[in-house]
Amino acid sequence: MEKLLTVIVPAYNVERYLDQCLTSFAECPARDDLEVIVVDDGATDGSLALAQRYRFQHPDLFLVFHKDNGGHGSVINFGVEQARGRYLKVVDGDDWVDGEALAGLIGFLRRTDADLVASDYNCIEDGTYRLIERRHAARDAGHYGRSLGFDVAAAEEVMKIHSLTIRTA
Repeated sequence: MEKLLTVIVPAYNVERYLDQCLTSFAECPARDDLEVIVVDDGATDGSLALAQRYRFQHPDLFLVFHKDNGGHGSVINFGVEQARGRYLKVVDGDDWVDGEALAGLIGFLRRTDADLVASDYNCIEDGTYRLIERRHAARDAGHYGRSLGFDVAAAEEVMKIHSLTIRTA
């Protein structure tokens, strides 16, 4: 069955953070529309074993792959090849999502035919969980609520990578 959203989680030596990351997906109210692909990039800590526990506990939600270390880009490319969702997003293994906000994004994805959706996100201080900064998806507030052609998006910094959700096709 095709999922609506595939999330690729690059996991290289993020054992310290990965439990919080994967739990945030497991607790998402819209998890039936979600596929999470964890790609271990040759980690030397317990990242792979932790991800495999989530795969065992939630086989409908998580897929886990191991590959030789090739860097962040190679992990994303590998994950894209495995993705079955209509849309694709990358969430690093040392990050996490707000389940309600993710459910809101999934609800929006059900109603749109956009090729790309950009969302704001928060930067949180490690250890204290203090909000450092709310980062906006678009650099210019005038970009919000608009459909932009590739010519415009390619010519200026319209959005940041952590904010992107992209049609997989």
